Amino acid sequence: MIIKQIYQLIRLKHLDEVAAKVEVLRPFQVPPQGWLRIVREALSLPLRAVAEKLKASPQTIHAFERREAAGTITVANLRKAAEAMNCELVYFLVPKGPKAKSFTKLAATHSGFLADLLATEHSMQLEGQGVGGIEERIASAAKAGELRQ
Repeated sequence: MIIKQIYQLIRLKHLDEVAAKVEVLRPFQVPPQGWLRIVREALSLPLRAVAEKLKASPQTIHAFERREAAGTITVANLRKAAEAMNCELVYFLVPKGPKAKSFTKLAATHSGFLADLLATEHSMQLEGQGVGGIEERIASAAKAGELRQ
């Protein structure tokens, strides 16, 4: 059981690293007309040109733009439309709310084990006894093949 929890910590550490890199994007909100239309118009691409690349009608592309603006487009269609404009769809989830400044902290609100582990490490650090870098040590051990399931 402990191996599963160790790998959970490794995954959380990785997610926290990625989230820290995309944090600068958080202030950007989806424009009311959606990113598809904004990008298409910025690139001076007519609906017809994007439609031809998708082997679809201009009405289909217009419908994609409307659905994106409404928040009802599928990820698959968003990806197709982006590719038709020589763009790449990149998306990521970030923790939300004041208690969740990282995935590790968010997970601790759901996991008794993780909350206890982090609290214990924090208490030990306050007493000058912390081992520090617990996630890094686990990740290093995993990379070195020292952890077996």
